[in-house]
Amino acid sequence: MAKGEAEINRLLHDSLTNEILERQAIEKWDGRLPLIMTKDAPKLLNINDILKLK
Repeated sequence: MAKGEAEINRLLHDSLTNEILERQAIEKWDGRLPLIMTKDAPKLLNINDILKLK
């Protein structure tokens, strides 16, 4: 059974691309920006900083 699961994971890993993962994330996004809680105050993520990570 472990060999079967390992094979499934390998096939999934080999077939997933950054574009597919990005599309899935966009499709699941609810339109709200993430809120980060810090010791000082909550703040919204800067979307420009996120886009620069690519």
